[in-house]
Amino acid sequence: MIESLLTVNLLRLPDAVLARQRARSFAAALDLSRAAQAQLAVAVAEIARNALQHGSGGEVRFALDREGRALIVEISDDGPGIDDLAHQLEVGRSLRGAKLLVDEMTIETSPAGTVVRLRKDCTAQPLPSEAQLSRRVAAIHGAEASPYEELRRQNRDLIATIAALQESERKLLLASREREQAAERRAELERQLVGIVSHDLKSPLSAVRFAVEMLADTCSDDKQRRIVGELDSASERAMQLIFDLLDFTRARLGGGIPIRRAPADLHELTARLVSEHAARARLARVEHQRSGDGRGEIDAARFEQIVSNLLDNALRFAKPASVVTVTTRGDGETLSLTVHNEGEPIPDALLPRLFEPLTFAEAPDSALSGGAARRTSASSNIGLGLFIVERIVAAHAGTLEVTSTAAAGTRFVVTVPVHAPAALAVEDGS
Repeated sequence: MIESLLTVNLLRLPDAVLARQRARSFAAALDLSRAAQAQLAVAVAEIARNALQHGSGGEVRFALDREGRALIVEISDDGPGIDDLAHQLEVGRSLRGAKLLVDEMTIETSPAGTVVRLRKDCTAQPLPSEAQLSRRVAAIHGAEASPYEELRRQNRDLIATIAALQESERKLLLASREREQAAERRAELERQLVGIVSHDLKSPLSAVRFAVEMLADTCSDDKQRRIVGELDSASERAMQLIFDLLDFTRARLGGGIPIRRAPADLHELTARLVSEHAARARLARVEHQRSGDGRGEIDAARFEQIVSNLLDNALRFAKPASVVTVTTRGDGETLSLTVHNEGEPIPDALLPRLFEPLTFAEAPDSALSGGAARRTSASSNIGLGLFIVERIVAAHAGTLEVTSTAAAGTRFVVTVPVHAPAALAVEDGS
């Protein structure tokens, strides 16, 4: 028997925050753990925000399945539907992230709208009686929504999660020193890490992003807008690190990094990313050069990762007042991307293992200064970017080359076929 609990109408962003709080409250009312409460809250918020972005509105319906011992949340919108749903479940941040946080997720989509159904099991403890649940639901109905209280709650969760992640990193380093047991212990720690990242760390970061978006609407002067903009950029970098860690774990555990080829224009894709990076670059200029036909069958979302990673590295190590050059070429058979920067070369000892995970170099003092240097070290030095780039290029049956000297600078060259080789085309369905 399905017992309806509450419906939240989605008309604007604060409604998504309300849905998030109600999801956490219902999970607490059913005596789920604090971790399970946070996971469900983030999943509901991600899908609710999608409903607001892609439709003119929608609803979030909460219900209890007593026989199945599960909390059911159904989010609907009147948008145009989800194109290529299977691909979005592989690489789309919101859907992929939400699916990781619940026990079951089903999606029905059509041009008339989309319905996402989330299920969170309540099997670890007895369900409250009908009388108990009725009192708790009444209290939830009367509770006032407060996005700032939600942010404070998630900040506390974030502090605890960072401590857990630091402990996981310490264990990973210890395992690497014990060479005879490294493979077995590393695999186990990587499984633990993906659990921490995909669940506990993603939850508070998603809350921070929600709060930043709401604060942006209330900024009254340029100083406030600048501070909120920096918070938004920092949280975006942190979220990208989370997905890099998830890709890293998938690749290391044998699943590889999936790609989905579709017609795309490498020139246009790169031009957009170069424009975004150029607007943020402070110590070096960015230029984009193109030649030939940039069209081909590639995974555009994954190629954005390649361009962003290589361009971030180039800007990080570029000589002040120099030019970072991004070149895209097409000759009908292959597409190529070249990223070049002037500056201190990559050390010779590092080049042979540059594309191995957890390998990184420190940016020279001249490249960054003050707080910017500290932020870059914290976010970039995890050493996964080039490993992920190399894995994505390999999935495209391409090559990745690097040369680095003091005289000529550092140059990364990515080359992939315009069309997938026959064997790979059958394998990935393109």
